[in-house]
Amino acid sequence: GQGGKLIGWQVPFRAARKLEQRQNWPAAARIYRAILRNGEGENPRVNFQLGNALFRANDLGEAERFLSRAVELKPGTAAWHYRLGFVLERQGRPELAIRHYQSALEVQPENPSWHYRLYRCHTAVGNRQDAYDHLAKALNGDQENPKYHDLVAAELRSRGPRWQEAQALERGQPYHEADPSWHLRMAESYASLSRHRQSAESYRRANAL
Repeated sequence: GQGGKLIGWQVPFRAARKLEQRQNWPAAARIYRAILRNGEGENPRVNFQLGNALFRANDLGEAERFLSRAVELKPGTAAWHYRLGFVLERQGRPELAIRHYQSALEVQPENPSWHYRLYRCHTAVGNRQDAYDHLAKALNGDQENPKYHDLVAAELRSRGPRWQEAQALERGQPYHEADPSWHLRMAESYASLSRHRQSAESYRRANAL
């Protein structure tokens, strides 16, 4: 409120946030439920915090209910759509999760983590091209993430031209210098392209680790 004064629901809300800092999610959820019952049922922030606390407590069905209400009341908050998408993905409902990850990207289109989750969901429903497109965007947004380099190389290997796989492996090499399996994959990729000198060098590196 004005001058730093808290209005009614904000006092227990702050107490619940402190419980969250101690990872006491069930106790925080009880307070958020009480706030909603006491006149704040249409408060999007309280609905989100309750949904998030229930997610942390692994009550995914109830988490979905309150997170859905939060994004219905305030649809322009990217992180809320992301959290709801993740809950749906965890429940094995990738088609619905995709909708909310897309809503998050409409607000913040460059977030690599959200592109990665879309890669996972599109893979789950068999949309290979969409999956790869999002994986490429995840890598573009986070060039130092070795997991993304590894996944791009694996995707390219499964799709065809070996030179594409070799390029992806080369881009990821700075993040895998100490990983012998990475050097072995590079050796195999070079060998398939008849780049025997580079293949031998990659085998040598793998054997030295």
